[in-house]
Amino acid sequence: MENLNKKTLSFSARLFTHAVAALALVTSVAACGNNGGDGNGGGVVGPQLGITGCSSCVTSMANPLSIDIFNAKNPSGIASLQGMQLIVNGANFVPGTSSSYNLYSGPVAIQGNFILSQTVADPATGQCVIPAGTYGIQTADVGQMSLGTLRVPRLVSTTGNIVLELSEGVLYKDVATQATRLFGTLMIKSVNGQVCTNAFSAVLN
Repeated sequence: MENLNKKTLSFSARLFTHAVAALALVTSVAACGNNGGDGNGGGVVGPQLGITGCSSCVTSMANPLSIDIFNAKNPSGIASLQGMQLIVNGANFVPGTSSSYNLYSGPVAIQGNFILSQTVADPATGQCVIPAGTYGIQTADVGQMSLGTLRVPRLVSTTGNIVLELSEGVLYKDVATQATRLFGTLMIKSVNGQVCTNAFSAVLN
């Protein structure tokens, strides 16, 4: 999504280097960061997390627990994820030492905002147009997380009828701010029922 309405984003070697360095940092940072919790390894609990619209989330996470908040954006800044709540199954969650999530493996859901600073479209077809704006998104099919890596196969917007997929995600702590960030690929699967091509995607960091 470096320029979603014009071309497919190429994978930046510089971005990859930063991501690898950040991933290495996850295992070396000693301070505990729990931006989405209460400082005691806990956090927001219950149906107010917004997973009730995801039946596979409800059945997989009898005790949903919000453990962190993360952000990410593409290199041009056109597309970003902001205030994304990371929700896990509290029944088998154990807080990590370098991060709140690095020991967790199991079902996961996310919710927050997908923000576009300009109107974008599928670069391969010119279709699947999404106007600039802020779109609330939430998990529609339960994702999986393992030691800081995650995949969410289907996210849906609360407005605009957008379906997205998050793959190859890696959570890490920003060196300067200690805020949680995500490195991964975000794909726009459909807009208003119209299926988009695989070119409609972005590497976020």
